[in-house]
Amino acid sequence: MCNNSLRRDHTAGLIAAAGGGALTPLQKRALAVAARHAYEEQRALGLADEPFDTWRHAAVQDVAPGARGLRSLVQSDYAAALSYFQELAGGAQAHPDEEREKDDARRARFVLHRAAEKAGVGPDALAALFFDLHRTREEDSTARQIWHVLFTLKHRESAAAWRVGKG
Repeated sequence: MCNNSLRRDHTAGLIAAAGGGALTPLQKRALAVAARHAYEEQRALGLADEPFDTWRHAAVQDVAPGARGLRSLVQSDYAAALSYFQELAGGAQAHPDEEREKDDARRARFVLHRAAEKAGVGPDALAALFFDLHRTREEDSTARQIWHVLFTLKHRESAAAWRVGKG
């Protein structure tokens, strides 16, 4: 017999350990390139007068106190460090999770509109479906809500085709 609390503790430990894993060589390279761009931008603005290595170590300390440099960063530090360097380079970046969520919603919206066009469903009918299912507008919906509307639309379309073929 397996003790579920031990399994949960073990799984939680694995998840926590994954955040402490070493960065891949590609991640280290991306951070180094982003740091170099940030340094050049800061130097052009007159905000950095020390050598690159000194500046980079100080910037890493801002993101992950206690880290000695880019090589000592771990997976849980990666997104914050990359965003920080990109922001210093002048390209204020959205939080990676927010950016991913927007991208997921954009993809879902694209697939939904293609399926609606194929099914002959107009924008008003889509708006009504969003309101009926989620009490929201399409523009304000999450990716999960958009996928739900898409699958509802496809289900209704296949049910209608089944009824036509049956009768």
